[in-house]
Amino acid sequence: MRTSSGERGLLAGPVTGKTYSLYGQSSSSDRYFDTVAGLVDLCLQRWPDGALLVAQIAGAATSSRRLASARPGSAIAFTLEQAAQLLGPFLLDVDAHRAELSLWNRLSATLAMRREQYLLCAVEIELRNRRSAAPFGVCKERIALLPHCLRDLDAICAAEPHGLDAVCMACSRSCYVNEASRLLRRHRIRPYVWMNADLSRLLREKARSPGTFGVLGIACIPELVAGMRRCARAGVPALGLPLDANRCSRWFGELRQNTIHLARLERLVAGG
Repeated sequence: MRTSSGERGLLAGPVTGKTYSLYGQSSSSDRYFDTVAGLVDLCLQRWPDGALLVAQIAGAATSSRRLASARPGSAIAFTLEQAAQLLGPFLLDVDAHRAELSLWNRLSATLAMRREQYLLCAVEIELRNRRSAAPFGVCKERIALLPHCLRDLDAICAAEPHGLDAVCMACSRSCYVNEASRLLRRHRIRPYVWMNADLSRLLREKARSPGTFGVLGIACIPELVAGMRRCARAGVPALGLPLDANRCSRWFGELRQNTIHLARLERLVAGG
């Protein structure tokens, strides 16, 4: 049984997903994170009420009617216009992907997300991170939910059930789950490979003690923003780091190894 990847090292980017890649035309995803941060700065200069802004963006991103009725000069119209120019290069052919979906999958909010929704959701994730950074930092109990597409697919994963869900056993040096888990533990955040945990039940339980529990999620943009909204509705501070691309079997019919920007993850959990 193979349990170690020797000296191969972590998968190097760029990686390409089905509908987006945070690498764009670069060799790293730094440009994406810098760009979306600058865009949010610009939006907040015009509309400084962050709570209202994130509510408006989330409302438009989940409602075709609200999106279509955005008035010129409004926060939504301005955000979309700027995001199309600045973040557009990180999106792939979303329309072609949507056209290939089966009738059933066109009902999926994740798989059938439109181009405009991707743009708004990228901004929403950054806004939510800023609003949750301080309350997340003081939570007594903090967990992270890591996707299995970050595993080393050339190794036999040795993760074991422990408490909430599976826990990385550091079986491979070429595994982003391993590296992310080490980083998160240094910041006193308990990492899990999300396989079986019931997030809805967990949030209901933790919502009874506001301010004591925080969640960090790593996922593709559609899944991540949905999870952060669920946490917000439960009053649970949540931070989110988007995967560099969407590459799991839901998108490609097979699991493809993925990457994350580890330095950005550390900056996120350190409150930067």
